[in-house]
Amino acid sequence: MSADRVHRVHPLLLIALAVALLWLVANNVRPPSYSIPRPSSSPTTPPHFEIDDLDLGPTVRLTRFVPDFDMISGLAVEGADEQLYIAYSPDRPPSQWHQMGGYPSRLGILREGRITPIAISNDKPLPAISPTNVFVDFQGILNGMPAYIVRDDRQKTIRMLVGSHEVHALPPTKELADAPLCAPFDGGSICNEHVPALHTSVRITTREGRSILIGGGQYTYDVNSYAQSKEQIQHVTEAPDVWLAGGGRHRFLLVEEHAGPETAECIEGFAP
Repeated sequence: MSADRVHRVHPLLLIALAVALLWLVANNVRPPSYSIPRPSSSPTTPPHFEIDDLDLGPTVRLTRFVPDFDMISGLAVEGADEQLYIAYSPDRPPSQWHQMGGYPSRLGILREGRITPIAISNDKPLPAISPTNVFVDFQGILNGMPAYIVRDDRQKTIRMLVGSHEVHALPPTKELADAPLCAPFDGGSICNEHVPALHTSVRITTREGRSILIGGGQYTYDVNSYAQSKEQIQHVTEAPDVWLAGGGRHRFLLVEEHAGPETAECIEGFAP
């Protein structure tokens, strides 16, 4: 009885083994997939800024930051109250610089990389200024404090003297002194130097007579392009633009801009 059962089971085992072998063979000879995996993103090396190497000694506090605002050289001025006043365009990171709409439209005080806005409509004697499309420009110095001119989209123009967190209207006949071209920082000087058609640099002369040139170096970045569905990487080398946004005896603001990768960094200096 048991022998008959063994003879009847053997064909079933053979069939099961055959099916298993066929399944294994079918899976092993399956054609390869033609899907192309996406390349993994390679880590990018943070750009090196020349201003990162600046060291003016233990008595000068340097604050480095990436700006989230746009500005123009010459529109940052230190007042007699030792505050650094700046005309700027908010919410414009370096990737949006040199585009339309970046002209300074706000006033503020820069301190340790942060701007405290100054409202230009709090002073009741000021004429009504449109809250949008305002253009701010530096005009000169009066009693050690910066004066700015403000225009709106209705061509209304006012001149105003800036104080700590407040502004006052100035009559058009009031004479203003020009701001110095170089910032007389900490007993020395900080000046812009231009190489025509190439780049801008900054020359710092300390009170001890030490001369420091920032700018004139080079940085390299990659530009990706595609030709016949193939990615091509080109290495581009350029010189950065380093410029003085403004300053005075106790404060200054330097900007280093890498136009190719659209990055920038600022360094704010303070000497008591």
